[in-house]
Amino acid sequence: MARGRILFLLLILVCIFSISGCWDKRELNEITLTSALAVETTPEGQYRVIVQNINPQGSNPESSKGTSLGSEKSYTNIIAEGDSIYEALNKLSRLTPSKLFFAHTNLIIVSEDLARDRGVRDILDYFERSYQFRKDLWFVIGKGNPLDLMEASSKLSYIPSQMIFEIIKSNKNSTFFVALQLGQFIRLLQDESTQPYTAGVEIQSNISDKAGDEANEENSQPQFEIVLKSTAIFHQDKLVGWLDQKESSGFQWIRGEHKSGMISFADPEDPEKQIGTRVLNNKTKLKPQIENGQITLKIEIEFESYLAEAQGDADLFEPSVITDLEIAQEEQVNEEVRAVLQKAQKKYKADIFGFGEKVHHSDPELWDELKAVWSEVFPGVAVDIQVKSKIRHTTEIVKRAEPPEK
Repeated sequence: MARGRILFLLLILVCIFSISGCWDKRELNEITLTSALAVETTPEGQYRVIVQNINPQGSNPESSKGTSLGSEKSYTNIIAEGDSIYEALNKLSRLTPSKLFFAHTNLIIVSEDLARDRGVRDILDYFERSYQFRKDLWFVIGKGNPLDLMEASSKLSYIPSQMIFEIIKSNKNSTFFVALQLGQFIRLLQDESTQPYTAGVEIQSNISDKAGDEANEENSQPQFEIVLKSTAIFHQDKLVGWLDQKESSGFQWIRGEHKSGMISFADPEDPEKQIGTRVLNNKTKLKPQIENGQITLKIEIEFESYLAEAQGDADLFEPSVITDLEIAQEEQVNEEVRAVLQKAQKKYKADIFGFGEKVHHSDPELWDELKAVWSEVFPGVAVDIQVKSKIRHTTEIVKRAEPPEK
């Protein structure tokens, strides 16, 4: 019996040592790490694919403006064109000495023109089928030239695509834009009631970088900077328009995801002064009311906030003052919600809120009649907005600091 146990243990040890190696490992010099991919169309109607590869040996930010292989910068952009994404990527694979490796790709940028004119359905088919691309990478729409986005230098990140990724990751609760991952966008594209949306990324001139500035070149700021401050709205697979920061904030309120966001509004006692509050938590309920085939959607928003800034001289120990501030911030939220409803219902006719889904759950038989014409019904749906808020904390500072009277 003891001999059998010894033989069994020896067998286990042999198995452990025989499988301790990584049978399918790839050395770093055998692969090219890809951080991002951008897609646009050429004047001839082909797809142009820009792949941003990470240069593990490059760390010199001053050399980040070149595009040639073998430079000392932290990344390299390579470009190819084809009648399909698959064909373009096959061409790209012949431009690199090692295999393109997409497992670490964290961003796909589609140009605004492509998304608006041709739509994204065809290119999403490739990314959905390919095992190389993770479904949790970020899918965004690029304003302007995609290559400019892929070459925008930054003092904060030597790799432009990494800068975009970090902005999205660190601002997932931002009220300025709403970004979706690839898998999330695809699910909305397949949804029969809710239209897709995602963040827009662009570059803007850096006003701090002026001609004739006496600061030496090492300390000067980049000429352009990457910003995310809008949300792209789709009807089916085509881009139809944009939400600005105020409308994106209203969109987040309706979604019930206005977490940790800021609210800024005029002081009721002194309209020239501003009040700033930060959201602690919020809850939104969407309740469809259907009478005689007429649909009214009731939006109930409840949230709590704390006072982050008070420019005026209001006495924050006075309960009536806090009540007035609560009413003022409710009016601000109501205004943001109405702004996004006006844009989505009247201008774009795109149900990005999931109103159709709420009707489906409330009255499945009615939804069976409406789903084929929901895009025509949605603009006429009446919306009743109710906002209730509480300012829970004003901190121990009840009056701002003032210099002594002379």
